[in-house]
This record gives sequence, structure tokens and C-alpha cells, in this order.
Amino acid sequence: MHILRKRPLLAALFFALTLAFAACEKPEQRIGLDVQPEDDILNLMYTDTFTIAALTVKEDSIKTDELSLSLAGNYIDPALGTVQTSFSTHLRLPTNNVDFGNLADIALDSVVLSLAYEGTIYGNLNDQTWSVKELGEIIYVDSSYYSNRDVILGGELIDMASATQEINLEDWIQQEPDSLVPQLRLKLQNSFGERILAASGTGDLANNDAFIQFIKGLNISSSTTDAGVIRFDVLSTASKVTLYYRNTVLEDTLQFALNINADCARFTRFNMDYSSGQLAGIENNPLNGDLLNYIQAGGGVKTKLVFPGLLELNNFEQRTINNAVLLLPIETADISSFEPQSSLFALTVNSDGESSAIPDQLLGPTHIDGIYDEDNQWYRFNITRYVQAILNGDQENNELYLVSNSSGVSVRRVILTGPNAFPEGDDKNMRLLLTFSN
Repeated sequence: MHILRKRPLLAALFFALTLAFAACEKPEQRIGLDVQPEDDILNLMYTDTFTIAALTVKEDSIKTDELSLSLAGNYIDPALGTVQTSFSTHLRLPTNNVDFGNLADIALDSVVLSLAYEGTIYGNLNDQTWSVKELGEIIYVDSSYYSNRDVILGGELIDMASATQEINLEDWIQQEPDSLVPQLRLKLQNSFGERILAASGTGDLANNDAFIQFIKGLNISSSTTDAGVIRFDVLSTASKVTLYYRNTVLEDTLQFALNINADCARFTRFNMDYSSGQLAGIENNPLNGDLLNYIQAGGGVKTKLVFPGLLELNNFEQRTINNAVLLLPIETADISSFEPQSSLFALTVNSDGESSAIPDQLLGPTHIDGIYDEDNQWYRFNITRYVQAILNGDQENNELYLVSNSSGVSVRRVILTGPNAFPEGDDKNMRLLLTFSN
């Protein structure tokens, strides 16, 4: 681990700065001033030269089951490497004891899987060739599924004539009698629908418990290497499998929907390959963050920060942390192609080795912030309570982890500048702005 900005934290420096503090204070230095009364302002001392040790580390797998959105698609990130996503889900009967009547009078026209777009794509907006496979194992709504979970798959279900699709996230689809919300529509092989029709009136369609044994579910993925990762609103009423069929005697055109809804077991699989990018080797060893640090959703990577000299403040009797602001400027070279994450979370690790929110994070975004500031191109965190807890001995360690706020439903990433990315004192460096009273 490389320690950065090895300037000693000298008491003389703080007292010299005390007299000048009120005149030269920057706006961001006052954010989080919520511990001491305002009339103690003349006793405040300030520094922005604390040593920060920064690393990029591989994220643990994350829980992705039963979330509001599901992801599928792939793209190549020139900085990080290859990103692949897919998801698995149950289908559910709309009613118990399904019976289509006299099957001799029924003719299947088509089977269509429709998936409503949430409206977000990450990567390129290229045509994609899709794969829809039947699950070869049962998944359970009361089980936990993680981002690295592989699932046993059965045969291909998609009609290859409709496998390659143009992605249009905004246009409604004109179809009589109503227009359809923007969605991906994939034609499946008629043999899949015929299996369901053939089970008419049997125990396989008696209820959803039986149906899941019969049709275990679907897995949706893309075989296009460099296109984009798409977010689907699988809880939309538009997300379903529809059988279109006719009663040849009554000359009725009918349809039957297998639903995807909140009662379905479902989860997203993320696979990141960093071997071709700037994070090569991250799976085995953390990467030094002197210059750059990385955060990627989907169980990708996170940034770890340590403040080695923080406990030196305990040399000041009765010291109180008035304000501790962590500024995290971003590396802006490719933000036009890869939009930064809207906000980040600040976590630490407890004595059991589990992630836990720092005290400031528990107070919510109005206190801690962590929201991307597009004008300043940085994230700003008020970590006043966290720093005070470390000095008081109430916080178990001073390891801070920065992670995406939407890890299970996103693959967005951001690159942060390190504490030593630019000449010392440059505002584009990662830094801790600390104000305290003695």
C-alpha cells in the first residue's frame, strides 16, 4: 500500500491557520458544521492535507434476486473490460386450473416474449441478437441468488428469425387495438407454446406450484459482444409471454398470457472480465489508487480509503470534529460515453467482516450527500460523524468503502482521481477537508 501526501500533521500548522480560517474559508468547508455551535467559529482549525491511502478492490458478489429491474446485454468498456449480463425468471399462470377446451379446435399462431424497457441502456445502442433458454433447474422465491450465480439451462426457445432486434427505448409499438409501451418483443418457437396447450386441463396447469415444476422459467441473454446492457421493467404488465391462438370452429382469435410479476423468483447474473482493461489482475490483488480509483455497479469493483494519520488528532485535548468533507473529483475523459453513477454510498466493515453503513450514511442523502455534482464533476461526502466516532473509539476501523448506490440494477461505473493524481494542492485531487475545534 502506498501512502500519499506525507506531510506531517503539526499542531503549529493548525494554530497558524486558526487566525486566517474565517477569512479564507471555502464554501465546502462549512458543509456538515453541525456538531459545534456557530459562536465557536473562532476556535476552529482547518486542514486539507490529511494522508489518504486509496485502493481499488474487487467487490464481493451482491444479492440480485427479486429486484425491481432486470438486466440483459453486453458491452466492451475500453477502460475496464467486458461486461456481460443476463437474467432468469419464473413465469406464472394468470389463474388456476387452466383449460383451453377441445384442443382439436385450437390452432397456435405464435408465442411472444415481451419485456418492457425501463428506458436506460449502458454502452452502445446497437442491434442485439438474443437468446431465450428454458431453465434446467427450479429457482425459488424464498432463496437468495447472487450476481455470480450460474444457472442450469435447457434448450434454446427463440425463433431465430426474430432473434436479432433493433433497440428502441422510446417508441411505442403500434398494434391493434392498442399501442404497446416501448418493449423488446421476441418470437419464441411454437413448440414451446404447443407444450403448454397440450397440458390443458392437466395437473401441470392446476396452479403455479405445479406449473413451475412443468416450466421452470426462462433465461434471457444476448450473444452480441459489444452492444449495450439494457434495463427491463419485468414487473410491468407488458412483461410476459403471450400465446396467440385461434379457435378454428368459433373463428375466435384468442391470447393467453404467462405473467412475470412480483411473485416470480428472478435474479440477474453479472460477469465482468477485467483482463483486457486497466484493472487487469484485480481479482487477485487490489490496485494502487494514487492516481485513479474505480467504482462499478453489478458486483464489479469498489474504492477503499484509509486515513492513517487520523488518530493523531487525539493529541489535542477535548478536540471535536466540526466538519469532515471528503471530495472525490472524477476522471472526465470518457464521461460522454459512460455517464457516472448518480450517487455513491459510503460503507465500512464491522468486526464480523460484514459491510455496514457509516453513521453519516444512516442519516440519508440530505446529510451525507454522495450525489454526483455535474457542475463540479465530483462527489462530496459529509463524514463528520464517522470521523468523530473513530477518534472517540466508537468506530471499529477507519476503512471506508465507496460503492454504487444501485449495484443490483446497474452496471454504471465511475473513475475517481486519486489523492496524488495532480500536483499537491490541486483541486482535482481526492482530499479530506477537516475542520475541528480544540
